[in-house]
Amino acid sequence: MDCKKYMSLLSGYIDNELDNEEINKVNEHLKKCNLCQKELEQLKKIKKVLSCVEKKEPVPFFETRLMARIREIESAPGIIDGFIAVARKVIYVGIGILMIAIGVNMLVSPIDKNFSKELEGYLLQDNSNAGDIKGTAIMNSEISEDEIISLAFSGEV
Repeated sequence: MDCKKYMSLLSGYIDNELDNEEINKVNEHLKKCNLCQKELEQLKKIKKVLSCVEKKEPVPFFETRLMARIREIESAPGIIDGFIAVARKVIYVGIGILMIAIGVNMLVSPIDKNFSKELEGYLLQDNSNAGDIKGTAIMNSEISEDEIISLAFSGEV
């Protein structure tokens, strides 16, 4: 009898981890061997005592922890994604500041004097050839230059 071989199978026998052929061989051996029967009884007692102990998850192995960390890093947003988000915000703020500066500049700066003179010259030219009766009436009446400019901007001419 090779008890060493059967003793190594007893733990699997108790936990129902053996196939049918191995179970039959262990049963046949246990009928004949008192030493293996005692060992089986000891293993059953140990299993009963250990069944009362709270089960805890084993600490993951290094490789498992490492692979979990790699997946975590790969799923996190990349440096480029973060840079693009910040750059987009900076561009939006820059455009907003530029538009505000242009608006303030347009409100603060006076109208170009050359433009005013060109507009005045255009408005004071003789429009009789064009058949514009209203323009001719303006030219023949006594209207100040300021009134002509205000009429030009209002669109009534």
